[in-house]
Amino acid sequence: MAFFFLCMLCAGLLSGCGRREENASQAYSPFSALTVLAADTESKDRPTLADFGTASIGILTGSSYDPLVKERFPEAERVYYSTTTDMILSTEQGKIDGFICDSPYYVAALWEGANLDAVKEPVDQTPVAFAFSKSDADSRLVAQMDEFILTSKENGLLEDLEEKWLNEEEPPVEEHPDYENLSGGNGTITVAVDVESKPLVYL
Repeated sequence: MAFFFLCMLCAGLLSGCGRREENASQAYSPFSALTVLAADTESKDRPTLADFGTASIGILTGSSYDPLVKERFPEAERVYYSTTTDMILSTEQGKIDGFICDSPYYVAALWEGANLDAVKEPVDQTPVAFAFSKSDADSRLVAQMDEFILTSKENGLLEDLEEKWLNEEEPPVEEHPDYENLSGGNGTITVAVDVESKPLVYL
């Protein structure tokens, strides 16, 4: 259950989730994710956000990062991409100076060996929430998720999950969950995940 919770938590970080849609409801917000500016490890001449004032910055098309970059870096060149992977490659190849993403996606890139470094000063902080169909707003599932989030905050489980799965070093394979042995006795839940990013791919 703990790993499932973490995967859904990361799923809430999909770009463009800055607004709450009218046809969706949400559970409590587990935490706020830092929005960071990632650059190539050799970009030693840009140590602070101020140094990116006129830089070329990658943005996911249609994401909430677009107005954020317009506000924080009005003189910067905005370059649009359809995937985080494309932004990483363009940064490593020197096609752009850096890109905006939420910290878990930056960490996942490091797991894959990306030559990236994040500016220490965060660009923003984004509340994370679970999104459900509005028809499920009063369902037992939403109530259970709310209870689980609040309990996890109180007993320290949320902090432990962040430390393990959102750290700069990927947990060893033997610590990954074994879904083959789950009984399914409590039913099946269908969720949307970003298959491009770890730890979601472990689902």
